[in-house]
Amino acid sequence: MTSTAHTPDIVVIGASAGGVAALQRIVKLLPSNLPITVLIVLHVHPESKSMLGQVLARESALPVSTAADGEPIKRGHIYVAPPNHHLTVEQEHVRVTLGPAQNRHRPSIDVLFRSAATSFGPRVIGVVLTGFLSDGTAGLHAIKELGGISIVQDPATAFIPSMPANALNHVDVDFTVPLEDIPALIVQLTSRTAHDREIDQERARVHHFEAEADLGRVSDIADVAKPSSYLCPDCGGGLWELQAPTPRFRCRVGHGYTMDELTKSQDEQVEVALWAAARSLEDRAELSRRLADQWRDRRADDVVEHFLRRAEESSRYAEVLRGLLGVPAPGEAP
Repeated sequence: MTSTAHTPDIVVIGASAGGVAALQRIVKLLPSNLPITVLIVLHVHPESKSMLGQVLARESALPVSTAADGEPIKRGHIYVAPPNHHLTVEQEHVRVTLGPAQNRHRPSIDVLFRSAATSFGPRVIGVVLTGFLSDGTAGLHAIKELGGISIVQDPATAFIPSMPANALNHVDVDFTVPLEDIPALIVQLTSRTAHDREIDQERARVHHFEAEADLGRVSDIADVAKPSSYLCPDCGGGLWELQAPTPRFRCRVGHGYTMDELTKSQDEQVEVALWAAARSLEDRAELSRRLADQWRDRRADDVVEHFLRRAEESSRYAEVLRGLLGVPAPGEAP
């Protein structure tokens, strides 16, 4: 067996709701001589003008900047993902791209973590912090599978425990610690030596996660995924199902979802469809009343009755849909 020694030299951190305060606390406690690179993804609205880099720079003894595509990775530096862009690493450079959303997020924690795992293997430390749902779980699994170290914030200390709890449920995590203890643990781990596993096995695993990252370039998708009966909420393409560490879904374009994220997207699509149906029914009712008025002037009672029945039927169906949406019909008190 061929084995090579490494010390971790890249830390990737993912956070969502409640993440600003958590990240401020972590960077504040990292020493100025930390000999590693830190890359951070925080879920933010795609239209926002993120000030995260400036906010963290005020707390950090390390230099902090918003990542720029193609810049070399510098040790002792913190890079922050810009809004509406994925942050990844490729060999010794930072990449900032407009790739497809993952778990309905861009930037995505999974995307950063997976790229770090395939580029740096056992030299990576992955950290999942506070947030909703499950972004970061699959990426942390990739880090673990390729020999890296996994850290998850103790959910009891998280503003929103869902994201760290999900990671703990599906990944064999190395360390689960309170937020306050994460910086000291990172410092401690930078002096730890890691070892590659057998090179042939390692390459096979790297290939698997690289293939998962871009199913559109895989010659035989069946090697890493199986077809599902679901359609992608973003582009309408067929979704392929991946299993480890928990069922996830990807289309050929690259949109990706965990089961809970896919359910949430479908809920939103159902709501949009219900609103559209309610609007169409209300329009149909109004037009039917107008037609009834026109035929009333011609003294065509049977035709008038037909359009009035259609108007009443349409209004009744629209009220049912509004009831499902939890809102009153037009003219009703809320």
